[in-house]
Amino acid sequence: MADNKIEKQSLEEFFVNRLNELMKERNLTRYKLGKITGITQASLSTIMSGKCAPSLSTIDKLCTGLGINVSDLFNMDEERPYILSAEERDALRHWNEL
Repeated sequence: MADNKIEKQSLEEFFVNRLNELMKERNLTRYKLGKITGITQASLSTIMSGKCAPSLSTIDKLCTGLGINVSDLFNMDEERPYILSAEERDALRHWNEL
């Protein structure tokens, strides 16, 4: 296998990495993001550590605070592949239908 092969990420890993990327682009700390979104520091820490998946409501607050829409949050290119479970695909499909 080639050394430059892109490893697959779980959705949780992708989400945490993407959130960190977006925060860095906007020069936001967890504290600042919490103040903007109204999400507690404890909740942000749990989400950012990958210990807990955020609810759809929390995802919406994060996107609003970051000034993006949900599709921007989950936007991926060939450099950021991830694997969705059937349950995760159903949740995203439901979200997109709202």
